[in-house]
Amino acid sequence: MQHLTGLEVTVGAAALTFAAAMLTLRQKAANDRRDAWWKRAQWAINKSFSDVADEREVGVNAMDVLMEDSGVPGKDLDVLRPALERFTGGMDSSAVQGEDEE
Repeated sequence: MQHLTGLEVTVGAAALTFAAAMLTLRQKAANDRRDAWWKRAQWAINKSFSDVADEREVGVNAMDVLMEDSGVPGKDLDVLRPALERFTGGMDSSAVQGEDEE
């Protein structure tokens, strides 16, 4: 049976530490992307409730764009989908006509 040398143990420990650090960084980056997406989604939802027709249209269009983001988990899209459908009636947002302000 062969015993590991101090150098081999040190290199192995360093490799494991490096792998753990890379996994942590990858998870942090994914969480940061998801957090930024949710901030944009909240902004779009808030705009879609505006009293100003042009702002509502911008909000609905932004939600439509956010729905196309392939890097977002399906569960997050499932939360945004009803908000978008509220304004589009299930249609593409380009079919929605804004009301003019009086």
